[in-house]
Amino acid sequence: MIIDFHTHCFPDKIAAKAIEILRKRSGITRPFHDGTVDGLLSLQRNDGVDYSVVLNIATNPNQEKNVNDFTISLKN
Repeated sequence: MIIDFHTHCFPDKIAAKAIEILRKRSGITRPFHDGTVDGLLSLQRNDGVDYSVVLNIATNPNQEKNVNDFTISLKN
């Protein structure tokens, strides 16, 4: 069994913007996927990963509840 313990994904409506910001801040030239749940699941399938642990990011306190609610929604 393969578990990826450090992944990120975002709601579809903000995924592109979030990935672009993270790309610029981290210096990564090519992200592994498009930042969506479907993108992460596709990468997971293609790489033979059984489970992914999503580590989401709140960049200000006002985002914390929404970020946590989104993360909880991924449980299934």
